[in-house]
Amino acid sequence: MLRECLNKKNMEKRPYLIIIFLVFLAIALPVLLFWPKYQNLRTLQLIVQQGEENLKREKEYFDEITKIHKELENHKEVLVKTESALPNDPCLASLFDYFQKTAAQTRLSLREIDFAGVTVSDKNPEIKEINISMSLTGDYYPYFKGSFSEDGEREEEGFLSVIENSARLFTVNEVSFASPQDPRDKFSFKINLKTYGY
Repeated sequence: MLRECLNKKNMEKRPYLIIIFLVFLAIALPVLLFWPKYQNLRTLQLIVQQGEENLKREKEYFDEITKIHKELENHKEVLVKTESALPNDPCLASLFDYFQKTAAQTRLSLREIDFAGVTVSDKNPEIKEINISMSLTGDYYPYFKGSFSEDGEREEEGFLSVIENSARLFTVNEVSFASPQDPRDKFSFKINLKTYGY
């Protein structure tokens, strides 16, 4: 009888246990099956979110570069002057040509020019200093002050004035001159200067 009673009770509890087991299985199985997929989805969502943030930052960066480029385009003349004042590649031939033309423009003769060497600036190691020494002959006034008309008005700039007002950056270190023995002869001038480049 006891057996029968136990079997009867077990039979009555079994459907509840089966139902509870099936409910648990219905909840646990999808969780167990889809949890790795869910984790992968979350990881991919985070990667996409980080990618979107990176794209946003890159867009802001390129927008800023575009803005700076437009501003530089508006100041193109200043940049060209700066480039000519401090060229990346200071060409000795162009310097010689510049001094030759400037001497002729101010009615002087360039007799000798010596490029004494290129050194690195003490103040900024990226800047090159080009030391130049030259000898010129001509009248005193065109060299220093320029040409003047009979009524005292300036007609032309002098050699030093042209160099000082040049777009190119020059530093005059030394100027010397000698007056001629014969008043019909020309003055002799020597000038030592530096110019700069990158």
